[in-house]
Amino acid sequence: MPSRDTTAEAYEVQRAAIRAMPPADRIRLVLDLCDDVRQITLDGIRSRHPDATEDELVALLVDHWHGPDSGDQVRRALGRARS
Repeated sequence: MPSRDTTAEAYEVQRAAIRAMPPADRIRLVLDLCDDVRQITLDGIRSRHPDATEDELVALLVDHWHGPDSGDQVRRALGRARS
């Protein structure tokens, strides 16, 4: 499904280009997009919590993606790792 700012023709050109990529290049593209989403999300969290440590930012990221129970598990694990 094309995004709202992409014409159907441009969308099909993009799909054809991606399909023509070797599998390793497609995997790299997906991993790069995942890294970009992670970084954008962390930047947003960092702007809302400017005094948070890197460990707390990671826990807040996990809160955001997986819920507070998972974030608490990360906090406990990081606390043990620091001890």
